[in-house]
Amino acid sequence: MVREFANLVQLLLIAHGGMTLLTGVLPELMSGRFTAMLLALFGSLVVAMALLLYPCFGFNRHLPKKIFLPQIFLLLWTVAGLWPLATKMDPFALEISAATAQVLLGLFALVWFRIKNGSSLLLTREMFPGKGFGLRNLLWFSLASLLFLPLVLIFFGFSAATGYVEQLSGGFVRLGVDGLYMAEQVYRQQDKTVRLAGMIHIGDQDYYDELSRSISAEPVLVLSEGVSDRDGLLRREFSYVKIADALGLSGQHRLQFPGRRVDIDQIYRDGFNGAQQGTPDVAGADIDLREFDPLTIEFINAMATHLLSSASLIDGFAAFNGWAQENLPPTASETIMHDLVDKRNQVVLGHLDAALKKYDTVVIPWGALHMAGIEAAVRKRGFILQQSRERRSIAFGRLPYADLLKTFGNSRP
Repeated sequence: MVREFANLVQLLLIAHGGMTLLTGVLPELMSGRFTAMLLALFGSLVVAMALLLYPCFGFNRHLPKKIFLPQIFLLLWTVAGLWPLATKMDPFALEISAATAQVLLGLFALVWFRIKNGSSLLLTREMFPGKGFGLRNLLWFSLASLLFLPLVLIFFGFSAATGYVEQLSGGFVRLGVDGLYMAEQVYRQQDKTVRLAGMIHIGDQDYYDELSRSISAEPVLVLSEGVSDRDGLLRREFSYVKIADALGLSGQHRLQFPGRRVDIDQIYRDGFNGAQQGTPDVAGADIDLREFDPLTIEFINAMATHLLSSASLIDGFAAFNGWAQENLPPTASETIMHDLVDKRNQVVLGHLDAALKKYDTVVIPWGALHMAGIEAAVRKRGFILQQSRERRSIAFGRLPYADLLKTFGNSRP
């Protein structure tokens, strides 16, 4: 029974690698929502079967661990995002390489089986002589699992978290072992340049200072973010200062771009001249709060009241979570994200077209969640990526862990 199950898993592993490889090389043959759903279901099935096979190595000493475990490890590593290779290689090349390795490992296993049994490409009955269970094998396998499995789970967990963060931010945020990194990408079209700098609301002051210095001597226009509130719809100040202070970090409000401040309406005037050498211009290019849905405004006010104004991060989060459960409908996330991301992106992109008529270089330092949509629109306008750079926004080694533990300990149950 175990032998047949192992053979099935082996064939599934090869098939999974082959289908992934085919999807990457010939995407037109594997396109469509239904096909994508089937591939996802098949991938989930293979992962589940591989995980079920793992404990069998402890109960059957004849199963070749050196053949199966590398294949299972590669499968789970691929599903988890292939960190740290994902930060060093092109995504397409990495996907093809991983799928090719999966297929080659599987084919090697079949050849190894054939050499061992002399008659079949699969595990045969002759390769399982005598009793399969052995107490010594179980003890050694259990001990090895206890020692290495937690490390492997941490590795896969970190890899999955890294992949999720990069996917959510469109590649503008990278979770590293030593900190959180924000990306800046430089796009050019003829003599025009657009710099997209992913931002974070709280970070190391060095990060904000470095970003500010990078444009201090350039004749550019900075299209800054920051929702205005002309009608006074906010009931409390919306500020990340308390959270930043608790983490020993600075808030985005500490980011001060050098140069002259200009009204965004000025860039539409015929007689307006753009920035001169050494004097960047900075213009607010965001939306006003009154343009949001009433639900989004209530959401922002609740964050300011419960979460951002609380003396304790834990208590504030609990209070805000309780408010959200009582007041937010199931479709709230769509409405809120449309306001906070999509509407604001439309505004800054509208100003971008006008800005490029007056400036050769435009910098958009906005929150990382905005970057995927803004980047897609910039590419659609014919701009081509020329350069990428990273800045560490949060150094994990500098965080006040002792103070945070005290905060957690003093929070109300």
